[in-house]
Amino acid sequence: MVESPSLFRCDGMNKEKLFFVGNNKTGTTTIHRTFQKYGISSIHNANWISRSWDCDEEYFQRAEAFSDGIRVANLPWLDQTYDAFFILNTRNVRDWVVSEWNHRRRRRNRDPNVYFGPEKERLIQRIKYRNVHHREVLRYFSDRDNFMILNVADSPNDIVAEHLSKVSGIGIDALVFGQPHKKPASEYVK
Repeated sequence: MVESPSLFRCDGMNKEKLFFVGNNKTGTTTIHRTFQKYGISSIHNANWISRSWDCDEEYFQRAEAFSDGIRVANLPWLDQTYDAFFILNTRNVRDWVVSEWNHRRRRRNRDPNVYFGPEKERLIQRIKYRNVHHREVLRYFSDRDNFMILNVADSPNDIVAEHLSKVSGIGIDALVFGQPHKKPASEYVK
């Protein structure tokens, strides 16, 4: 166990780390920017997941909160190494798929009609993988008190702020949203 002072007050429990174990495109940029605004150090990329499988304790000293992932982190190692709180950040599957698809297409700068064909099977696999990911996380935390599910994208902003306040132990009165995309939404698949 890493010796570190407790940084968060979660439901009456002191915790030193927060891990958002949901997929990317589920409000992780909002979580990250909100934590930055309120002085909570946060890492927002998928590197922390592979570092958990490497059992890299030095890496996890860089921040207090970790988010944005595409696969299941090494939950047992994180849970045994850190006094942590885990949040399965989620979003309704239809909007998640559209956001994921648009994100991938924008990164490759492709026309929607050209892009859809080769990516259709990949997206079906991502939905299946997302479901497996959620089942694994829920199974691991089925009898735990250091876990919650938070639908950042579909919940009212004040409810999300209330839940983030509850797990962080600080008063979060407003969320900080990510930058809007440069192209209008009409250019992306709805």
